[in-house]
Amino acid sequence: MAKKKKKNEKIKEKNLVRLTPKEQKERDAILKWEPSHKMGQVKYVLIKGTLAWSLMTSSVLNLLTLIANKFNISKDILLYFLKMFIVFLGMGTIFGLVTWHFSEKKYLQYVSEDTAKK
Repeated sequence: MAKKKKKNEKIKEKNLVRLTPKEQKERDAILKWEPSHKMGQVKYVLIKGTLAWSLMTSSVLNLLTLIANKFNISKDILLYFLKMFIVFLGMGTIFGLVTWHFSEKKYLQYVSEDTAKK
């Protein structure tokens, strides 16, 4: 039984195609995309774009604004924070849609090429 496993492993090794470092890097990036692909577009855009990107970006901008105003909080600053948060929610959604589109396009192209080779 052990001899059969070793023989199968040797056959697999022979059938492996050697990839250039660039091709390997691209393949790894595409394979990293697979969990996001399974997540679906709406969930991906909401989590990675709208929430993650917009929260991080607006938080950094708001912190910088607080530092510039020497941590003096007024109604105007709170209203500014709210406006910036809303703007960054929209920008995060756009960011999520764009990254989804290009990553999904590469992923589907790789998968179709991979299945065509088989």
